[in-house]
Amino acid sequence: MPGVMSVQQDKSKHRMRSPREKLKILIVVGKFPAISSPFILNQITGLIDLGHDVSIFAYRVDYQQCEHSEIEKYKLRNKLYVPEKAGATKFSKIKYVVQNGVSLIIKRPKVLLTAIKVLLAGSYALSLRFFYQLNSVANIPETDFDIIHAQFGPQGNLMMMLKEFGVLNGKLVTQFRGFDVSLMIRHEGINYYDSLFASGDLFLPVCDYLKERVIRLGAPEDKTFVQYSGINIDKFEYKKRDFHKSGALRIGSVGRLTAKKGYEYVIKALSILKSEGVDFNYEIVGDGELEADITGLISQYGLNHNVVLLGSRNHDYIVDFLHSIDIFISHNVTAESGDQEGIPNNLKEAMLSGVPVFTTYHGGIPELVSDGTSGFLTEEKNIQQLVDKLGKFAFPLKDLEEITRNARDVVVRMFDNDKLNRELVNHYYSLLQ
Repeated sequence: MPGVMSVQQDKSKHRMRSPREKLKILIVVGKFPAISSPFILNQITGLIDLGHDVSIFAYRVDYQQCEHSEIEKYKLRNKLYVPEKAGATKFSKIKYVVQNGVSLIIKRPKVLLTAIKVLLAGSYALSLRFFYQLNSVANIPETDFDIIHAQFGPQGNLMMMLKEFGVLNGKLVTQFRGFDVSLMIRHEGINYYDSLFASGDLFLPVCDYLKERVIRLGAPEDKTFVQYSGINIDKFEYKKRDFHKSGALRIGSVGRLTAKKGYEYVIKALSILKSEGVDFNYEIVGDGELEADITGLISQYGLNHNVVLLGSRNHDYIVDFLHSIDIFISHNVTAESGDQEGIPNNLKEAMLSGVPVFTTYHGGIPELVSDGTSGFLTEEKNIQQLVDKLGKFAFPLKDLEEITRNARDVVVRMFDNDKLNRELVNHYYSLLQ
């Protein structure tokens, strides 16, 4: 991160670990759990299944979602650490720093010397925000981990600084998933991860497309490997579709109502098809900041009787939803903000479920979907291409069973959660040899 001086070397001492030895792992996330990020939960539970000791640090917790069956099954509440809130006003934040800064130095006296060095070096790292983060992580009872696994680049930056302050020890693994090498770079500049790339131990983009971007930004090639996000294969049974049904087709999408999901273009394409006499119902599972805009588009194009926003739903609902629809659309685009996807998890889930998928040449999606073989691809934001593809293969619906079986085979081969978690643990052990 620009402006952060490396003032302390990683003092953690790691003895060589055998490939069957239990590891102490800290998973660092922004929000836990997140309906839009089931792959992180899959990773955590998979590591526990492999016998490792996993702790979770999250800046925000959705306690309603903590009723998720997997969270109860694995007793993840007992492994979860959440920071105390500092308050919204400047005065409350200063009070927080004064009260908790003393406590922090008592808990971790080595932090004091490092903090003075950083202050004398003129670093901005002693800002109120950073001290808040510093104290938050200091409340974790453990300080020494074999692996600190930061989910998304910004968490990697923070963990790097906390290691420099001596608050945490462990090999630092940073996983890049999309927005962190698109939107964040647009906002923070191309040097945002310079310090992380210089001192981090391992970098795991979730597709080849992001790997190329991360390396261009400065990640060492010999420390950068693709680590796909896994799927619990058994949870999504293949359902054979009726490709000769009559009447309105049921179309579905799953994903937050954000610009990079491209709902605007799907609605415009469907309005054209409706004007041509096509009968359909389109349901969207997800919520987000663009709900009002999308609702307005639905009314503007006269689709109030065809399109419904179902809001956020739990993962069990999504499993049933994917089995109930005839066509799945995920029209991913690069948002004006620069925000991009890696490989959307909802596409993998749809492909496992046996529903034909229509998506775009975006991010890492072409690594998952081969046009005409395992699904259908169009250019981003190209409404006419989407109209033509849907018109050719969906209206009327063609027999796409071969394509849907190919699609499931691809996901089983490349994204099996158990296999990917074993590969991840092998990466961990390689750092500790």
